Amino acid sequence: MVKSLSIAVVCACMVSCAATTSEQEVAHSDFVPEGYELVWNDEFDSDAVFPDTARWTYETGGGGWGNNELQYYLPACSASDTVAFLRDGSLVIRAVKLGNPIDGCRYASARMNTTKAWKYGYFEGRMKLPVGTGTWPAFWMLPQKFSQRPLEGEMDIMEHVGSNPDTVHITMHTQKYNHTIGTQQTSINYVRGVQSEFHVYALQWTPDSICGFIDGKQCFSFVNDGKGDKETWPFDVPFLLKLNLAIGGNMGGNKGVDDSCFPAEFVIDYIRVYQQTE
Repeated sequence: MVKSLSIAVVCACMVSCAATTSEQEVAHSDFVPEGYELVWNDEFDSDAVFPDTARWTYETGGGGWGNNELQYYLPACSASDTVAFLRDGSLVIRAVKLGNPIDGCRYASARMNTTKAWKYGYFEGRMKLPVGTGTWPAFWMLPQKFSQRPLEGEMDIMEHVGSNPDTVHITMHTQKYNHTIGTQQTSINYVRGVQSEFHVYALQWTPDSICGFIDGKQCFSFVNDGKGDKETWPFDVPFLLKLNLAIGGNMGGNKGVDDSCFPAEFVIDYIRVYQQTE
């Protein structure tokens, strides 16, 4: 069971410094499909210290998160540990090694969800991935009303295992197609410099298919079989966007964890959501 942390002391500036990001002009990438318009975004270009709590919430706790992960998820800051903050126009999710373990967890990090959810669209993020064996960052989606995995579906726009520095995974999980039975629908892509340079990761989701892109190049496709079967296509309800940096686990810890990499940083330049115009 996932344990939740009741934070007694949260940084005093958590509320006062997580100001709402002002509306700013967006320089759209060249990869946005024709006929789509921007409906939501966070450019992280703010004088605030922490992410905008009108746009993002935090999941907290340890317990492995169903994947034998080693980190404890905190809100942006707790006591002396800061795991999510804004810097130079980017969001930084930082994984740290704890001096005092929390519920047996030796590491802390952040797991963030958008406060809004969408049904269909083009979802795009520009990001630089962390360095270090044992790191496991993800940019992904789960249903807004989520209760059962994998029946209700999961869309992984980007997953990266730090022990494989130039590899990025795009994966769809359903009851019929999932990693626990070795049937997940996935694309494993070689992308040079994901830990040293920013790249654009995106997903286009329509009623008929889900396509994954890296720097504008389509690398993945999953087609609706049209059977109306939730076990094969649960992707017809609103989904939230999620960002997290896990440590270790079934996927991220396949070669152990190198403690010399901490603090490890997952840097996100922007997150944007587009939907088709009427």
